[in-house]
Amino acid sequence: MELQIPTAILKLYLETFRCYPQWRTTCPDYTLPDVQIATELAYNTTLIKTCQAEYIFTFNQRIGFTDEIVDGLAVGHLQLMRDDTLVLELSASVSASNNRKLVWRPQTVRTFIEGPWVGELLGLASKQEAHERSLAELTTKEHKKDIEALDKWRTRRAASQSHVGPKPRCRLAKRSLWSRLWENLLRLRPLRYIAESE
Repeated sequence: MELQIPTAILKLYLETFRCYPQWRTTCPDYTLPDVQIATELAYNTTLIKTCQAEYIFTFNQRIGFTDEIVDGLAVGHLQLMRDDTLVLELSASVSASNNRKLVWRPQTVRTFIEGPWVGELLGLASKQEAHERSLAELTTKEHKKDIEALDKWRTRRAASQSHVGPKPRCRLAKRSLWSRLWENLLRLRPLRYIAESE
């Protein structure tokens, strides 16, 4: 059996459904309406209920030596129950991807029962990816609008400041007190002469 479906289910759990209980409370816009209930039953055990079925994902992780892995590497064990029936059980190991992000990959599939759950979960996975993409695009558009609004404000402010021009400086402020007094005396002197001559 190919590992495409188990890989997709493992990724769906580790990157999405494992976080759904927290997402429902902290950022509900990030979750799909198809998922009616998302509850953490225990550490690394998550209940996901859709309109079609109830799924319980259990993931155990350990570091050590087993038959399947080299000493010191992390291994995981995923069990997926659909309506109290074990439909998928696999072991996985972690490895680094091209961008140095740790990625879990299935190693052996112990149990795989084909059924309608495969189509539903793969459909939810593609819906979640599309939903995340649309949220990212919306956030990017909002950021662009904010940046454009800030640029417009800066342009308007710069234009309004250029029309006002620099503030005129008072000529008297540059001269000393004595020079201003002397000028005032000279202005008053002709008035005194005019008054005396009359």
